[in-house]
Amino acid sequence: MTGKLKKLLALKPSNFVTLVEIWLKLLLAWASFSCLPQSTASRIWFGRDERAVEEKEDLTSSPEKEVVINQIVTLLKIAVSHHIVKLTCLHRVLVLKNMMEKYSIAASIVIGVQKKENALAAHAWLQVGNDIVADKKSYTDQFKPLDDQSSISLMLLDGQKKS
Repeated sequence: MTGKLKKLLALKPSNFVTLVEIWLKLLLAWASFSCLPQSTASRIWFGRDERAVEEKEDLTSSPEKEVVINQIVTLLKIAVSHHIVKLTCLHRVLVLKNMMEKYSIAASIVIGVQKKENALAAHAWLQVGNDIVADKKSYTDQFKPLDDQSSISLMLLDGQKKS
């Protein structure tokens, strides 16, 4: 038996069920953005009411919340490593946020951009409070968050100069 299969079989039944749920949600996220118009896929994944999670009472204490977050991240990494489709950071972040909502953990998706030569590169990551989840701060620091109006203005101005 291979090492990966042994690790899967060693999971608790509840973790295995969560792993399957994450794997299926990753497939759904990929299918949404691959098969539907982008506006429809965005409405499905981003159109939910953010206040619904914020208004819920956070039932998890800080240490308990950290355990739940770490467990979800670990299961997500396993699901990604066993997936049949090529997943992007956006697919992973959408599923992570969805799973955080399930456990009443308020999380925010951050999308950042960076200029590489004559092109823009983008990356999506998840934050719980000020903590970056399932990503390295050293990597996310290379990107300017899109909600930062000054970076958007600078990119637009820079793009106009080169036209």
